[in-house]
Amino acid sequence: MVWIVLLFLIAAIAFTMAISSANDKKKQAEEQNRIYKKFKSIEDQRGNYKTDIVLGIKLTDTSIAGFPENWDGAYSLIMGTDDTVHFSYENSPNLWLTNIDYRPEFQQTTNGTVGGRTGSAVVGGLLLGNAGSTIGAARSRSINTTTRSQELNSFGLLTFKNLDNQKQFSIECLLNKEIYYRLEKEFIHRNDVQ
Repeated sequence: MVWIVLLFLIAAIAFTMAISSANDKKKQAEEQNRIYKKFKSIEDQRGNYKTDIVLGIKLTDTSIAGFPENWDGAYSLIMGTDDTVHFSYENSPNLWLTNIDYRPEFQQTTNGTVGGRTGSAVVGGLLLGNAGSTIGAARSRSINTTTRSQELNSFGLLTFKNLDNQKQFSIECLLNKEIYYRLEKEFIHRNDVQ
């Protein structure tokens, strides 16, 4: 009887956890949908959307980029059909991305095994005594290593030129090679000549 009650309790807890997890996923999806609708509404009003990229802007630099203080949308950079860029908030000025200062950081992890000389020393000692033991220990070790290099997200500096007032400003963003190459290829302004 006790086992049946325990099984029932475990099943009830598992069911509650599954419902809670499903509700969390539903809330996340609703939040993403809300942010997307807000983004789409702003871009539909501008009418010159070409492509966008979500940026990990350093929190202290969001005001430099002009984001409202209590912004609850995505921190995106949008490329317009006129080859200017702007941020994902209403009335963001037209900008040029003029420079990207990025130095990638990597973490190297080395795993390996070292084959010792103990076995050779023992065999040499059994066969030839102390001299054999010394000769067996003098053999070289076998070392097998694997080094893996992994890129870490690190801050880079993006420099913009505001086309309304011709002033430049810079913000720090989390970058990696993929984001850097995409910004370099699709978003940076090549000719700063008007």
